[in-house]
Amino acid sequence: LNQGCALDFESATFSVGSATRTSLARMPAIVHRDQADSYVLHVDRSLASQLWDWLRLGVQEMAALALVTRSSAR
Repeated sequence: LNQGCALDFESATFSVGSATRTSLARMPAIVHRDQADSYVLHVDRSLASQLWDWLRLGVQEMAALALVTRSSAR
């Protein structure tokens, strides 16, 4: 999420129960921190599939990076 948003998700100022409007992957969104390690993302219905694709791509990139890191550690 940090790559597509200016929010500091690690910050103690964005505590559990907090919510804010922001731009997420160039889409207007509301981010709600519902638990210490969980966020709820709200976007317009028309943007939902675009957000899903962006999140999926991010997960794929993280997985590829983990494989490269694990391979180079051997």
